[in-house]
Amino acid sequence: MYKNGENKIFCIGLPRTGTTSIHLAFQYLGLKSIHFPKQLWEDIQHPIMSEFTAFSDTPLSLLYPKLDKAFPGSLFVLSTRELNSWLKSCEWMFRYKANAWAFNQEPTKTFHRALFGTTTFDKEMFTKGYNEFHNEARSYFQNNANFLELNLPDEKKPWEKLCGFLQMEEPAIAFPHHKDHRFELVDRIAVWLEDKKYNNSLS
Repeated sequence: MYKNGENKIFCIGLPRTGTTSIHLAFQYLGLKSIHFPKQLWEDIQHPIMSEFTAFSDTPLSLLYPKLDKAFPGSLFVLSTRELNSWLKSCEWMFRYKANAWAFNQEPTKTFHRALFGTTTFDKEMFTKGYNEFHNEARSYFQNNANFLELNLPDEKKPWEKLCGFLQMEEPAIAFPHHKDHRFELVDRIAVWLEDKKYNNSLS
């Protein structure tokens, strides 16, 4: 259960599993949410932890045990999707968006290497990384009431499942499925601008 101001919410799913959709859903629920909180890689006590309530995407899939220990009572959402569908989406992402999304820069290269053992798309290595990550996450959170697994492509009532987990009222809008690549680019630009504004305020 989400307790306003008392606990954090982390979407720990791998890239291309609907993490941006869940980030938008958090925002529609009135939560201050940040996508791709790369600042946490070096410091999980980074000032953004005080500024934001909800967090999604890399590097959370690499940090969830540390976050669980550092922030007791936090809620964890594992976004996921069927393996073959995910592989096709990853292949598209690495083939067409690697330069636009700075995959050749740090810390993104480090994240991908840690998750998949490679910084370029490799079906066998990505499959191995997918299976290992899901097995480890499910084992870590086994029988934990603060954990929700959410397969957005197959979930018919995502608001009901997410809001039931958070114990928040469902909004009267459609769940923000993030399938339009043009919209995805616009959202990533917005995230970049938000990140730039935040970092400039610290300087």
